Amino acid sequence: METILDILGLRDYDVGITFESNLAIRKRNKRYRNVDSATDILSFPLYDHEIAGKISQVCTSKLHS
Repeated sequence: METILDILGLRDYDVGITFESNLAIRKRNKRYRNVDSATDILSFPLYDHEIAGKISQVCTSKLHS
């Protein structure tokens, strides 16, 4: 993970990854997003001042530049 964060210029961030069954992620998706279906990825801010999905937006823009 450190290499990926280095490449993306995100050394000040922490990343946690959890693998879950479709049922488990469906329950989380329903609880946090009010969407009653499984999804590939859910992301959550670690700190209150962060915006959900911010890291994935940064990663996507850096990967496509």
